[in-house]
Amino acid sequence: MAKTMINQAVEGINEEVIEWRRYFHRHPELSYQEENTSQYIYNTLLSFENIEVSHPTKTSVMGRLIGNQTGKTVAIRADIDALPIEEENTFDFVSQNEGVMHACGHDGHTAMLLGTAKVLSGLKDEINGEVRFLFEHAEEYFPGGAKEMVEAGVLEDVDHVLAAHLMSTIDVGKIGVTYGPMTAAADAFWISVNGTGGHGAMPHDTVDSIVVASHVVSNLQQIVSRNVDPLDSVVLTVGNFVAEEAGNVIADRVKISGIVRSYDPKYRTSIPKRMEQIVKGSVRHMVRRIRLSTSMVFLPFTMMNT
Repeated sequence: MAKTMINQAVEGINEEVIEWRRYFHRHPELSYQEENTSQYIYNTLLSFENIEVSHPTKTSVMGRLIGNQTGKTVAIRADIDALPIEEENTFDFVSQNEGVMHACGHDGHTAMLLGTAKVLSGLKDEINGEVRFLFEHAEEYFPGGAKEMVEAGVLEDVDHVLAAHLMSTIDVGKIGVTYGPMTAAADAFWISVNGTGGHGAMPHDTVDSIVVASHVVSNLQQIVSRNVDPLDSVVLTVGNFVAEEAGNVIADRVKISGIVRSYDPKYRTSIPKRMEQIVKGSVRHMVRRIRLSTSMVFLPFTMMNT
């Protein structure tokens, strides 16, 4: 397969890929709601030659390009969902869906994979084996669309899976490759702190769940600084803290949620245990009930040294 042939094909679709990306950016859809996005992908793939197209799940898409010669099967994956964020940009292709934005690059990922599919679809005679294009729904929502797609059989007989992620810190035209873990595991946690609510003018008659939950958040920050080897990389982030009461009312419950990112599998075992110890220790003798739940669902992508 001549390198010049591929380079010419890539250059020929450059503007088209940009337009695809801008279309997806204008029309972002949340996890499990990617109906317009998936249909656009489906129709676009159908417009290419030699690709079999299907919906493994309601809002995911798979394209299969089977070469003329036998060989291995390589799957290439892109995520397609957006985030519940209000876009404040002013360029021409700003999000048209209020409160929804492609803020994690999935619009770019989708456009890149469509471009890859279009280029390779014209090279069927040069392909030994199969290239499978996977457009994953609900990547942003635990436990994620990937699990559903795997259960639907998209990885059957697949020998290798490739995926890429946009990175604003890398110059245009360059790619980043490393040995070992490429991206961290993303594990979620949810904490519910239940106190005794009441009027804001009578805090002495309450068990203030907001004050207690604030101690929980503060103490959780000690896990990374005091329980993780300084040479290792772990992040514990509380991204959501909700009491849902009026300003003059002391809430009886606070919901906290966040993520833990890590590379070493040992921390996926030790950190939840340490979280439970710290959370329970932070609220003992202060509230009547606390609930901690975790979801360890995503393993880090690993680039083998071979």
